Amino acid sequence: MVVQVRAVQTRDTAGILQNATVFSALALKTETSDKIEIYKSSDGATDILVNSEIVEIVDATSNFNGVKLERSVGDDESVVNFLIVFENEDLSVSVDVSADLLNVLVMISGERYKGITIHLELADI
Repeated sequence: MVVQVRAVQTRDTAGILQNATVFSALALKTETSDKIEIYKSSDGATDILVNSEIVEIVDATSNFNGVKLERSVGDDESVVNFLIVFENEDLSVSVDVSADLLNVLVMISGERYKGITIHLELADI
């Protein structure tokens, strides 16, 4: 599986750039699945792309090649959650989309990826 994220510099409530970044886009693909992308645009809209084509996700569950996308909205409607389930890969990704950022959680099931997961290591600051 390939997971790619885009980060942008964040602003405080007064609109002043801060020394921090937040995720603004996410792309996911396995060898057996369609490519799923979630983008947070500068105007606050969220675009969902499947194989580089914009799709409208209106149903609670949408099925694509090798991947299922479940959409739910929080009680206050300020956060939309997408649960992306890669059916043949024993993994899922939960993405919370708010007005300002994407919150991404990758969940791996079982022993399949034990010892072969590659990750980004951050240097001590």
